[in-house]
Amino acid sequence: MSPLLYIGFLVTVLLHAHTIASVFASSEVFLDNQKFTGAVCSPKTESFLGIPFVQPPVGDLRFYCLVPIPRYSHAYNVTLPARACPQQLIVSPINFTALLPYEAAKVVTESVYDTPIPAQKDCVIHSIFLCRKLIFRQSLTIDVIKPASATPTSKLPVIVWIFGGGFEVGGSTPNPLSYTGTPFVEQLIAANQPMVFVAMNHRLSDYDDIVHRTGCSKFSDTLACLQTVDYAVLKAAQDASPSIFSYQSLVLAWLPFEDGIFLTENPQQLVQKGKVAHVPIITGNVDDKATVFSFSTLNSTTDEEVSKYIKSVWFTQATAEDLERLNVYYPSAPKIQCLGPKYPISPQFKRLAGFQALMITILLGDLVFQAPRRFFQQHLPSTQKQWAFRSKRYKLTPCVGAFHTSDLLTLLSHDLIDYLVNFVTHLDPNVGIEGKAWTQYTTASPQMMTFDIVGSKISPDTYRSEAMKFLTNISLEFPI
Repeated sequence: MSPLLYIGFLVTVLLHAHTIASVFASSEVFLDNQKFTGAVCSPKTESFLGIPFVQPPVGDLRFYCLVPIPRYSHAYNVTLPARACPQQLIVSPINFTALLPYEAAKVVTESVYDTPIPAQKDCVIHSIFLCRKLIFRQSLTIDVIKPASATPTSKLPVIVWIFGGGFEVGGSTPNPLSYTGTPFVEQLIAANQPMVFVAMNHRLSDYDDIVHRTGCSKFSDTLACLQTVDYAVLKAAQDASPSIFSYQSLVLAWLPFEDGIFLTENPQQLVQKGKVAHVPIITGNVDDKATVFSFSTLNSTTDEEVSKYIKSVWFTQATAEDLERLNVYYPSAPKIQCLGPKYPISPQFKRLAGFQALMITILLGDLVFQAPRRFFQQHLPSTQKQWAFRSKRYKLTPCVGAFHTSDLLTLLSHDLIDYLVNFVTHLDPNVGIEGKAWTQYTTASPQMMTFDIVGSKISPDTYRSEAMKFLTNISLEFPI
């Protein structure tokens, strides 16, 4: 994975609640000698949104490998973003507004749960109102936002955003009032480090489970059956599958698989064998990665129930000795009263949150949680430049602490952004930085930048070392 692609993944769920301005003018580029008309939604940027990059996955292309567009054969109006591909219905495990303190409920629900993401049948056609225009657009598309002054010879760095969402939800531009690269590009222009921002849509959800739920398992050619199933039936089957907020939590229902082309082996095995792109890397986590995913396990209130949960959901082949060692490494915590006396969280909540935050296996090569991140960095060669961070911003949020995506809520005002911008430009976060130098991460001296509630510092990447080592070993022995 290239550094620009990787940093795009870190950088840009960004830009919360940005209101798209009116169209001031239009801009044009040519691909395959065809004109693509984009929008100027801010004085300093130009946007080319919803550019199709493959043929629509309909008919016999549904659930099939994507087929590129041979050549563009007509002009395109790309002033508006495409809708996302079909989204799985996500239901919050608890009523956050009723149970959590107001501040915690507001920040969690607005950033993690109940995110409105317009989707459309088979990633094909949609209509959306944006910048005072209505247009239809295919959904397997890319968005490109560039400085208005950029020309084909500018050779600017490129940030590529691949959205997250547990392979269940998400999109390149979810809705007009949500994430967009425009203010990000504007800030880079103001910092005299102009860049091009690119985001893409991709298909979501799985195959085998839907085959069963749609009744296609009785047919010899299950793919042909799925390609003809009514969209409403397909969507209902998708919604009926477990989500990241169901009881099984981060044991995701929809996962990438080894296809022999993009993923030739299990990602952890590829890392162990050194089959990783030799490029500079920045990677990191927030401190309480799994708290928002652990509310569905609140009924696990004893050591025995936690062991049963781990055995039945996470590691079905784990031995009694394995479970006992987990109990030692992750003992129960004192009861937490963050929901108030009427709704105390069980002593197991923080324990399970800690366990899950350390156990999610690398499945698509992108590092999202603590143990896999450390596993990845400690298997890179000494000649590979890499940096690590740990964010404790939002640590004081009741119940959930520095929760999943909290680092993105204030990214434009976060001191992390300056390092990331320099990294994209120079492949080194320290170039041009007047403040604290970010120590490079090595296996001999694993140092990371810790962004505290206020300020930052360099600290060793040794926290919960033995516990993470055990979790990594057991996940290698019993892959999820």
